[in-house]
Amino acid sequence: MSLFLLLLTRPIFQFTILLTIPIVVIYLIKIKVNHKSLLIFVLLSSYVCGIGIQILRHYNYDKSILYTSQSGHHFHWVVACLSKKYACGTRDMSVFNYLAEQSDFKIGKIEGANLEQQNKVRMKVGKEYIINNFNKDAFIFSVIFSYIKVIFHSSLIEIYGALDFNAPELYLSGENNLIYKLKMVFSSSLDNPLNLFWCLSILFIFLLRLIQLYGMLVGIKNRSMRFYILILSSMLIVILITSVGLGNPRYRSEAEPLLVILGAFGINHILTKLKNKN
Repeated sequence: MSLFLLLLTRPIFQFTILLTIPIVVIYLIKIKVNHKSLLIFVLLSSYVCGIGIQILRHYNYDKSILYTSQSGHHFHWVVACLSKKYACGTRDMSVFNYLAEQSDFKIGKIEGANLEQQNKVRMKVGKEYIINNFNKDAFIFSVIFSYIKVIFHSSLIEIYGALDFNAPELYLSGENNLIYKLKMVFSSSLDNPLNLFWCLSILFIFLLRLIQLYGMLVGIKNRSMRFYILILSSMLIVILITSVGLGNPRYRSEAEPLLVILGAFGINHILTKLKNKN
């Protein structure tokens, strides 16, 4: 039921069929439980029903055969982000507007274009822009940097912006010079407590990620917990797949509960080891 609801609310969970669901199926096959075949059937049926309802909704609207009509539009935001040297942060709106204009122009040539056709056009325009305008090395660098930001960035930067707090050094564009930006942020921490608190939050998040990674590794080694940790980790990867380019901490929001569980497992293992030593 939970998978069914996830598929109806968050399109990214369609990718669970590639990672999470196979692990769950293997786990069900391995454990001693009655009616294994029925459980696997229910799991796969909930996935098919969740996807099917979304497809049926679009088909009923204008005969489109697609799971989500937002993927093309979302892809344009990703391309606009990856156009920046350090990804989002700040999108390159000139790129986004260009992609939107090109897509609208090509869609206008298709008489009565339904959602499926519109989405295909937007995806094609975005892919062509990447192929024709992106340097390969710069593209890879931007992708990697976007993941670094989405994993380690502090949500305080959004809170400061929403509340209009005075922390201007945090909003300097990384496009100018990354080293210069870091120097400005750290030096300004001596004068601005908000910046200092933000820097401390980054250090705290980095420490948490190490503990969560540790929890993942020791959990995989633990025979009784292995599949549970693998399922959590696979869902984490599924969520992060679609955050490429965006670099904003809010795009890891669905992953936070999973990170908390992995962190709790890591902390518990560390405390147990310390207790046994004493």
